[in-house]
This record gives sequence, structure tokens and C-alpha cells, in this order.
Amino acid sequence: MTESTLEKAGRSSTTWRAYATLAGELDALRSAYLTQVTNEESTREKLAAELSEIEQAVITQRHQLSDLHEKLDLPPPRLTCPPLEITDTVRAVRGAQEAVEVAATHLTAAETAARRSPILPYWSTNLRNTLVYGCTSMVGFFLNVTIFLASSGVTQVLLIPVLFLAMPFLAFGIGGSLIGLLFTPALGNRAPRTRPLGLAICLVPVLPLCALWSISMTLGG
Repeated sequence: MTESTLEKAGRSSTTWRAYATLAGELDALRSAYLTQVTNEESTREKLAAELSEIEQAVITQRHQLSDLHEKLDLPPPRLTCPPLEITDTVRAVRGAQEAVEVAATHLTAAETAARRSPILPYWSTNLRNTLVYGCTSMVGFFLNVTIFLASSGVTQVLLIPVLFLAMPFLAFGIGGSLIGLLFTPALGNRAPRTRPLGLAICLVPVLPLCALWSISMTLGG
């Protein structure tokens, strides 16, 4: 009787240990499952927030791109793409974020380029304008010299001083018009004329022309 009782007690103890082990494993599985569910929920929420940010960025870029095409008088952009097969959601979202960042960089570069001068875009404003005013000033100077050498007598005495003073202002006006025509960007305001600089450059030939006229009058006298 005692042995039978001991055997029963031993079997009960073994059964209890097996039950306790299974209960512990079940609890561990339940905890792992809850952790996985929590992590998945957190991942879904994070991905949803990232997708929302990407969507807003894409909408903003689409408006900017349409604006840019309209201002540049280009046909509307084609903003469609074939559907993609997505096997890894997280990787797809990361790829979309990178694509949005690259697109933003290209869009900024395009807007920056459109705000630069179409000719000599990397020259400074003063350097570009000096080139134009210098050219118109030189043309005016040579025209004055040609007219001066071709005239004589009363014409030279009366007409030449007027031309010497009028030609620089004409060169200045033509230079300003050329600057607006050549250097105004596709986007933004008109190209700055830098009028004080242009006027100074165009008035430089007056001194040698006046000296030439004075010498001619002295020799003629």
C-alpha cells in the first residue's frame, strides 16, 4: 500500500512538473507573440507616418514641378508610373524616401538654374554688364572717330561735340537693353542693369574724343 502510494505520488509529481514546464513554455510563447504583435503594430504605425510624410512631399513636389513647367512654358509633365511589385514593405518605403530626396535635389537644381542668366550664368552681374557696356562703348567710340575723320569745317566744329556727348548715352541705352534681352533669367526678376557702372564705362571714351577734337581744332586754327 505504501509503495502504491509512493508510485502515485511520484507520477503526480512528474505530471505536475510536465504541466509546469508546458505552462512556462505557453507563457513564453504568449509573451513572444504579444511582443511580436506590439512590434508589428509599432512598425505599421511608423510606416504609416513615413508614408504620410512621403505623400505630402510628393504632392508638394508635383505642384512645384507643374509651376516650373508653366513658368518655363513647357508642356505639362507626365507624372505617372507603372505599378510596382512590393515584396518588402519596409525596404519599399525606404526606397521611396530616397527617391523623394533625390527628386527634391533635382527640382531645387532646376529652379536654381532657371533663375540664372541664360548666357554666362556663372559670371557675376558686374562682369557680364561690363562686357556689354564695354562693347557698346567701343562701338560708339569708333563711330565717333569715323564721323570725326569724315567731317570737316563747320560740320566738325558744330556737330562733333554733340555726337561726342550723345553717343555715350546712346551706347549706355543700347547696353541696358541688351542686358535685359540677353541676361534676364527664365524665372525671377529682370537682369540688373548696374546703371552707375554702365554710365561710367560709356563715358570713358569722351575724354580721348574731346582731346582729339581739341588737337584737331588747334592744328586747324
